[in-house]
Amino acid sequence: MEKLKVHGKLLEKYIEESGGAPVLLQIKEKYELWANAKDGDILKKKFIEYDYFFDSHFKEIREAIGSERKFSTFIGHRLEEFVYLLFFKICREKNLILDKIPPGNIISWIGFDEEGKLLVTGHGADLVIGDWRKLTFKNGVSIGIEEKQYFIPKIIIECKQYVSLDMFRDIVTESEMFKRIYPYSLFIIACEVIEMTDEFKKMKKVWEAYIDGFFAFRPGNRREPGKLILENINNFEKTINDYIQKL
Repeated sequence: MEKLKVHGKLLEKYIEESGGAPVLLQIKEKYELWANAKDGDILKKKFIEYDYFFDSHFKEIREAIGSERKFSTFIGHRLEEFVYLLFFKICREKNLILDKIPPGNIISWIGFDEEGKLLVTGHGADLVIGDWRKLTFKNGVSIGIEEKQYFIPKIIIECKQYVSLDMFRDIVTESEMFKRIYPYSLFIIACEVIEMTDEFKKMKKVWEAYIDGFFAFRPGNRREPGKLILENINNFEKTINDYIQKL
């Protein structure tokens, strides 16, 4: 299983585009310490140190990258790669596939059109643990879909820099779609911060009904985030690991 390097590849690209900006070269040194860590505890420790350096040089890094859109993408992918590495070893030991799945490859709805033709729609996900299977769909009206590869998820992890109320509503809709097809799969949200409001707090019952785990790794909000909390990361890691052990 080849390691996912979404954040690292962007970093290499931005270093080249910036002509080797010193702050990005420093970031690369910090990045490689956690991206190449052999132990989970070292991975978490070095990621937290990387994050502290990143936050301390936030403005300088953004200016070196040169585009707000590219900078946002860069930030968004760092959590995704960290979470991937957090479960890389256990998935390899359990012969499970851990991957970023492109849109259309996880079945989210099966139905028929007005003429009775079989329709299958699919979504992607930030990170999924499961396996690929070749599925055949047939019915008496149409040929259907023959032997197409779909990813069958055991655990779906959505990785976000932050989650606002509107984003949460979209995620709940996504979870509902997946749960109809895969009722025994876990649907987890991992984010850096939650944009918590009074209205958001009132939706706690919705969290419990449609989301199997909602983890924010730092306090505060998007504009004033706090520091990463190791205990929050550990709780997230334990939830996923405990479920994997039961598979």
